[in-house]
Amino acid sequence: TDTLEVDLYICITGSDKPDYCTNSFDSCFALHYFIDIRSPEFFPPDGSITACTDQSLAAALYSLGGVDSATVTLTLVDMTDSSTIADIPLSDPRFSHTRTLLAPFGVMDSFFFDPEPGFWPNGKYIRCSIYGYVHHADHPGYTTYSWFFYTDFSPPYIEAISPYDGSIAMTSPDTMYFRFGDSTAGVLETAIACTLFYNGTPFAIPFGALERISGDTLALPFTNYGINLSGCDSVRFCASAIDAVPSEFCGPNSM
Repeated sequence: TDTLEVDLYICITGSDKPDYCTNSFDSCFALHYFIDIRSPEFFPPDGSITACTDQSLAAALYSLGGVDSATVTLTLVDMTDSSTIADIPLSDPRFSHTRTLLAPFGVMDSFFFDPEPGFWPNGKYIRCSIYGYVHHADHPGYTTYSWFFYTDFSPPYIEAISPYDGSIAMTSPDTMYFRFGDSTAGVLETAIACTLFYNGTPFAIPFGALERISGDTLALPFTNYGINLSGCDSVRFCASAIDAVPSEFCGPNSM
């Protein structure tokens, strides 16, 4: 529920202390009121990861008398280096506002920011803050509402470490080492497909068969598949993968 409805009955009795006779007081009265328990709502939700280069923002703010729109500013901060991406007043055509009266009382102020494609930097942790004067029932004044999201426009990566890509090995390695991962959302491991071609013969490699050395560094022991390299052998490793950005936020990014 959005509100709590409360009935409060109060009775007061008392008497004074005159020198002669007494005066007494005995009275009851009732209070009927509502308590607003609605919290702000944000989009994308706090902590989301998006691959949309034109990701829009929305915030629904609840109060008794509303937000003074003339005082509102949207501030966007890149938390990776604490730099300000933009300070956006409500006069900016990309930033808009609507107000809805709520029953039995109160106001919902909705704010929308619709940037152009390419506005957001890639691979960042971004704080969105809406600042303005809010007419709360018990504490009117300037208030800041903040939430966070991540941007991830890049696919997973793979990089050969040893032997490196395109190299000619002077000795016969028994293990291949490479980096495989995703810098923000992470790789969706259930969707990874790996194939090792040994002199043109394909070997399907389950992702679980790769050995994690540390972090994003993995190892593939050739001998686990009965492969013993010798002179003039060729090895090609192929992988396809997607990251964990959900489809509702333009994901996934694929490799």
